[in-house]
Amino acid sequence: AEPAVFEGARRTLAKNRDIKILCEWSPDQMATARQDPGRLVELWAEQGFRAHVLHTGLNEVPLRSLLTSGYQNLLLYR
Repeated sequence: AEPAVFEGARRTLAKNRDIKILCEWSPDQMATARQDPGRLVELWAEQGFRAHVLHTGLNEVPLRSLLTSGYQNLLLYR
């Protein structure tokens, strides 16, 4: 569902450049739900988001690195 949510919110996100999003990242759960985690990462990159991992003190991580990571809580912003 996550890729569909970000796809559907594309215009809203484009109009709100200062938006900050807290979300869970769980590629295993997305795969179980037949969602493509790679598509979500692509959407975030297209929209200019950067990912910061909450449990590491908000260290920024490359979006593509999320594809080889497990469950995490993220802060997304531009």
